[in-house]
Formats: sequence, structure tokens, C-alpha cells
Amino acid sequence: MIYTELDGQDFYLVVWDDGEGMPQDTIDYLNQQISEFDKNIGYGINNVNRRIELMFGKEYGLTFYKNPGPGIRVKIRFPGDKGEGDSV
Repeated sequence: MIYTELDGQDFYLVVWDDGEGMPQDTIDYLNQQISEFDKNIGYGINNVNRRIELMFGKEYGLTFYKNPGPGIRVKIRFPGDKGEGDSV
């Protein structure tokens, strides 16, 4: 499932996967290493996150979470509307 959330001035694109998931320690590792290249994480995740950070700042990008049930979700944080004509 894919949906959006608003939190104050920030906009989130959320990708919810109800598959097998991954252990919490793996999720913690992903979140800690996401801004630095790590061959164990892979090029794709790191590349997407770094592009968002470069465009909007280090506080934006991907964060992984364990679902209450099966699977994981990824919240991708973007800045919200900064004024007329400026939006994501």
C-alpha cells in the first residue's frame, strides 16, 4: 500500500509492505547507515536517500519502521509547501 501523510510542514510518502518483514535490529541498522554507502544495504536505497538529502537537507529522506503486524514500512520525508510556487 502507498499513501501520504502530513505532519506540520512536512509531507511523507509511505510505502507499507505486509510481507515477511525483517528483524528490528536490521531495521535499526538500515536507519543508522542510510546516509552512508554500505554495500550490505545496497546502492538503490542509499542513492534515493542521498538524493533527497542533497536536495532538501539531512533531516529529509527515508526511515524504516516495523509494522504492528507483518512487514515493514518506509516513510519518505519531504519538506511541505514553502510558499506560493515552491512545493515538492
